Amino acid sequence: MNVVADIGNTLVKLALFDGDRLADRYASERFTRAEADALFRRWTGADRAIAAATGADGRDVAALLRERTDYLLEFRPGMPTPIANAYLTPETLGCDRLAAAVGAAARYPDRNVLIVDFGTAVTIDLLTADGTFRGGFISPGFRARFRALHDYTASLPLCGPADEELPLGRTTRACIEQG
Repeated sequence: MNVVADIGNTLVKLALFDGDRLADRYASERFTRAEADALFRRWTGADRAIAAATGADGRDVAALLRERTDYLLEFRPGMPTPIANAYLTPETLGCDRLAAAVGAAARYPDRNVLIVDFGTAVTIDLLTADGTFRGGFISPGFRARFRALHDYTASLPLCGPADEELPLGRTTRACIEQG
C-alpha cells in the first residue's frame, strides 16, 4: 500500500491508498514520532510513500516516513517529472504545486486542468492538455484573509470560517465569514 504525504505550512496530511482506493487518512498540526508509530501500527501494509513538503517540518516528517517504509519519493524542485514545466523559475515552484500537477496529468490525461488548492495559501494552477505546467496564482488562504481584515481595518472583528453557508451575510461577522 502507498502513503501520500502533504506536509504543509499548517497541517501534515497523510493518506493511505490501496491501489486507487483511499483506505484511510490522517491530519495533524505536528506529526511526531509517537503519532507515526501509532499510525503505522494501523497501516501495516504501507511499504511505499510519496511526500511533498512545503512546511518547516518537511525533513522531519520525511525522515519518519523513510524509517517506516521501504521506499520514499520526495518531491523536490528541479526533479524529473512526467510533465513539462514552463515555470520560469522552477527552483522556486512549490513541490506541492508540482505534485498536484503530476497527479492531475495522471488523472486527466490530454485535458486542460485547473488545479485549485485551499491551504495556508490558495493556489490556482494550469496544466495544459499537452502535459505542461504553465503556472498560476498564489493568494492568501483563509486564516491570512481573516487576519488581514481584522489587522488592517479599524473595526472589523477577527473571524474564522463559518459552519453554515448563507446565501447572503446580514451581519458584519456573517459577511466576513461567508466572504
